[in-house]
Amino acid sequence: MVSRLIGTGRVAALLDGLDEIPEAVRPAALRALNEQANFRLVLLSRVDELVTAVAAEGPLSGSAGLELLPVSAQDAAEYLTRCQAQPLPEAWRSLVRHIRMNPSGAVAEALDTPLMLTLMRDTYRADQRFDPERFADRAAVEDHLLDRVLPAAYNDDRPGQPRSRYSLGQAERWLGAIAHQMNSERSRDLAWWQVPRWRPAWPRTAVSCLLVGFLAGVAGFFWAGLPAGLGAGAVVSLSVTMSLTYGRAGDSPQLLGRLQWRDFVVRENFLFGIAGGGALGVAIGVALLLIHDRFVMLFGGLVIGLLAGVVGGFVTGLSNRSADNRTPIGPVSCWRQDRQYTLTAGIAGGLAGSLIGGSCLGLLAELANERIFGVIDGFLSGIVLVTEGGLLLSLALSLVGSATWRTFLASLQLRMRNEAPIRLVRFLSDAHERHVLRTVGPVFQFRHARLQDRLEESFTTRSGPGADG
Repeated sequence: MVSRLIGTGRVAALLDGLDEIPEAVRPAALRALNEQANFRLVLLSRVDELVTAVAAEGPLSGSAGLELLPVSAQDAAEYLTRCQAQPLPEAWRSLVRHIRMNPSGAVAEALDTPLMLTLMRDTYRADQRFDPERFADRAAVEDHLLDRVLPAAYNDDRPGQPRSRYSLGQAERWLGAIAHQMNSERSRDLAWWQVPRWRPAWPRTAVSCLLVGFLAGVAGFFWAGLPAGLGAGAVVSLSVTMSLTYGRAGDSPQLLGRLQWRDFVVRENFLFGIAGGGALGVAIGVALLLIHDRFVMLFGGLVIGLLAGVVGGFVTGLSNRSADNRTPIGPVSCWRQDRQYTLTAGIAGGLAGSLIGGSCLGLLAELANERIFGVIDGFLSGIVLVTEGGLLLSLALSLVGSATWRTFLASLQLRMRNEAPIRLVRFLSDAHERHVLRTVGPVFQFRHARLQDRLEESFTTRSGPGADG
């Protein structure tokens, strides 16, 4: 059946969103469609964006341009009649009668687009009365309908719908703040991994260093005493600082995929391994030098750190695949895959790097004929103990370097200003389920650009002149 449909030319493709992709690539999209499309094609776009793209590239071969007309008052009245149960309740019948009798009035003019018609349908129940006399012009009607989106979406009286985790006040405040940030960047896309750009990075770096360094220090203290605890805390804090300062992988979500050997031995993995391993090696070497007062310990620690860092960097790059706005997965799936990659990369890199580093440290203990850090006294004990510690360190570094961790800490920063919840992606996903947001690949967008602008306007009005602070 499918083969016959394709072979007889009965398949048509409807492509929406030419106006949503970056302006620079719209002509290239038209060129690709001209070269590749051999089927019926309907391309949907806003008028101005399409005209600009066609002026740069030329029209699609054999195409006809159709511009949608505004919805007439009679068509709007018919639609509102059909979308309710019959017979119409009095409140709804009064609205339909007003539209038909006043085709050039403010209400009929405002309802000449599909957006406003669906907002009227979705935000007014059949028993709720709409008073047309309240509004002086179409702008007032449109603002009124846009203002009803959140109250309707977060109404816990809706039958068959679960109670919202968030109050209407929280949704208005947080979605308004998000819309304000997006408009300040002149963006209609909300990529969750770009949220950390909204707040300063140094508090996140400080929190990550203190938290992971403290946990490493406690583990080192119970493992081998106070000197080992202080050394472990210092080494881990330094490693975290290096990872957050120079490791840029966390700027984009990392996705799991098939092992890509061409991504294994690459310059970025080598340089990152050298930088991180070198810093780690210097810290280990200095600690060994202070404990044993032998210069060979400094050299040994540097070699151990470099080997562990390079091997760990290569291993974690095996399945490294970054997401961007065009990746064909949803935002929640993208968030989960980044977490899964963090765990996988931490375990793989930690095991590989720690086996190498532990072997070297154990061998160094054998050659020096003394106990390293008071607990490593041979080859096998070096492998076992360093692998345990290295695995934990690698997991910690993978965690704090991930996009999910940075976004979580950025959400904490925004929550302190009451501009977003701590679990930001869950809140955005809930707003998507309530049809306030939509998703395009891994990014969220407001249901309509007009809604984004209206929420920002309401937010800045409530927040006053200090909203930008």
